[in-house]
Amino acid sequence: MKQKVNFFLFLFGLILISLDAYTIFKIPLPWIGQIILFFWVILNFKLIKLPSKKTFLLISFLLMPGLLITFIDFNEIDYLYVGLRIFNVVSFLLLFTYFSKIQDENFINNFHKSMQIVLLFLSCVTIYIFVAQLFDLPEPIRNRANTSFFSNSKQSTFWLSQPHRAMGTFREPSFVVAFLFPLVYISILKNIHINKYTIFLCSVALGLTRSDFVRFFCLIILTVELFNYLKYKNVNLKIISFSVVIFAFSTFGILECNINPSSVDCAEFQDTVDKINDSGNLKLKINENTISDNFDNERLEVLKYFFYSLENLTPKGLNNVNIDFQSESFNEISEEMYLTNRTNPNYLTTRFSTQNFGTGNYSLIKYNINVQNIIIFYTLAFGIHLTIFVFLLFLNLIIQNKNNENFVYFLIICLLVFLNPIEEVNSFYGFIIGYAFYIFKIESKQNEYI
Repeated sequence: MKQKVNFFLFLFGLILISLDAYTIFKIPLPWIGQIILFFWVILNFKLIKLPSKKTFLLISFLLMPGLLITFIDFNEIDYLYVGLRIFNVVSFLLLFTYFSKIQDENFINNFHKSMQIVLLFLSCVTIYIFVAQLFDLPEPIRNRANTSFFSNSKQSTFWLSQPHRAMGTFREPSFVVAFLFPLVYISILKNIHINKYTIFLCSVALGLTRSDFVRFFCLIILTVELFNYLKYKNVNLKIISFSVVIFAFSTFGILECNINPSSVDCAEFQDTVDKINDSGNLKLKINENTISDNFDNERLEVLKYFFYSLENLTPKGLNNVNIDFQSESFNEISEEMYLTNRTNPNYLTTRFSTQNFGTGNYSLIKYNINVQNIIIFYTLAFGIHLTIFVFLLFLNLIIQNKNNENFVYFLIICLLVFLNPIEEVNSFYGFIIGYAFYIFKIESKQNEYI
């Protein structure tokens, strides 16, 4: 009985993390899920061998400079913001350590069996909400602000000139991919309880996100399978069909206002809707954009900021990365506004509101912004030494696992985590990487120190 309660508590935390678009009493449900996983691992940590003192000293050495910078101006600190980020780092390390060393075979077996139901549920909910948004069917009220380049913005659930995108219970299509893809990918490779129908539904759900993030990783996966075939004469048909279905559903789509021109959202753009439906036929729209085409200006600004920061990569602290990015962006836009007024004096003849309209790059002045990149955020927050250490750690793992055919799958999972559009690690990513480390039998001579 105790083991069942323990298992379902973990599963409950995992499900809450997937309810990314919702809050209760203004508390995001994923935060509650992260807290449940944190306390779950604390209660179960005694089941594994504790890390050595050398490990604690090494982690302290890597993180301490950034933490000291964070708290040096304690009067200016947003303690909730900083506290959540420290909590996420600690949770990530604890969950990774636990699952990379897990010895509870009953838990793993129960988890594998439950994934059939969990993945089926998540994929069906994602597809239903996709259809519900197209045809104005009921869905849970999305009461959490969107996490985008500009924080506190409204969740976008309508695309006028592009086919509709699946968001499921998340705030953005790419977040669906960041959560669902690694669970499905590992399950296809290592979980005998997952059937072909569940894989198909998950593929459809992921494809309907029309995310370049998922298309990019499908391309990587297909490349790996091609290499396996050429070198080992071995191919995984489930993985190939999984990737092909995702590509198909993410490449071809129909505009929402072509399928349901009388929808609530389409009613606001009647002239455009009439042009879309002038032929009276449904029109397939092909996603012809490359990943670089869709590399929007916001992400480009983040990269520019990071490259300009390479001259001085001393730790900025957890609370200063986004603030510095905001400051740099603010200065650039302020100069643009000044030059516009100086070269076009007619702008000065009209009295505008002192608050900008919140459109285009001028929104940099009005809204708080996030860098939305794990590597950039932690490199700037804790210093370049942390990134160099992680890079060398992976190089060492590659050398030690050169004969492990499964190691490439572990690397793909790590890439999924570190390249996703969420700017920080958390307990879910600690679980995913630790679980992948265990399930793909990654070898490490430093196991006693991890």
